[in-house]
Amino acid sequence: MYTLRPQFKMSVQEISDYNNLPDNLPDNNLTAKQKDFVALLYSKYISGTIDGRSWNRAMYKEEQQEKWPSGPKLKDHEAKRIILSNLVEQQGRKLTDKEAAQKFHSALTCRPSYAKLLQEIYSNK
Repeated sequence: MYTLRPQFKMSVQEISDYNNLPDNLPDNNLTAKQKDFVALLYSKYISGTIDGRSWNRAMYKEEQQEKWPSGPKLKDHEAKRIILSNLVEQQGRKLTDKEAAQKFHSALTCRPSYAKLLQEIYSNK
């Protein structure tokens, strides 16, 4: 059975507040308070655990190399939200060995940041 490592488990309130943000699209502007919230979550769950230990640069910087299909470059908070959305999606999940094998195998063909996130957040117990 694969479960989230404790340092990646978000509170119910954090998940709720995150899910109440507007969609992550280039035309949707966040308030300063919302951007601070995104930065806080990213710092709490990603910067100190994955960025500082496993990658030689921040994961969101990898995402920033991409552009929106409409053309504009990703802003910091938009790139961080891509990573955080993947983390929020995994909250509360327990994967059997078969489910984990399928998820981890499919991650190999996904964005590098998604594969790295999955590698770091699950433990086999």
